[in-house]
Amino acid sequence: IGSLKTAIITINQMEILISLITINIINNNKVAIITGNIGCGKITQVSQIIYQYNKAHKIPTKILITQPRCMGVLNMAERLCEEMQKKKVDLVGYHYALSEVYYSEKTDYLIETRGIFLEELIHNGEHMDKYTYIILDEVHERDLNIDLVLLLVKLLIKRNPKVKLILMSAVVSSKEYSNYLMNHQ
Repeated sequence: IGSLKTAIITINQMEILISLITINIINNNKVAIITGNIGCGKITQVSQIIYQYNKAHKIPTKILITQPRCMGVLNMAERLCEEMQKKKVDLVGYHYALSEVYYSEKTDYLIETRGIFLEELIHNGEHMDKYTYIILDEVHERDLNIDLVLLLVKLLIKRNPKVKLILMSAVVSSKEYSNYLMNHQ
């Protein structure tokens, strides 16, 4: 094994290291599956890591985040705006059932319910290349919408090499989802 070595890493250095590892894993894989405890910041932290890294490297970025419920959409939009100190619609747009779409040309994040995203996939699937990252949150909450979204997203990521898919959940069988999405049959 050799001699033992000690590394001293401060919290800020650790955050940078974790950010670089995270963005490296996401950008070097077609699909990333991220699990973590409820409330640990999976969506807010990972999406900000992606956004800030790409912005620093002048890589155009459009992030679509899906939530299972309307309240999740609104809460996520509020949280991202608060953490990034931006106004809604300037950076973060949102859309849920029976609402108008709130976004502008400057919007780099769009947060939608699964149902809205499913409609978008069905009716405008060929135009989904505007997104560079699609983040599906709470994939363990299974219903017809998420099952159809996964089916259509599987086709989308095969057709569009630029799109990265990130699945997030507090409790999910990562291997099952990976096998399903990467199965080329």
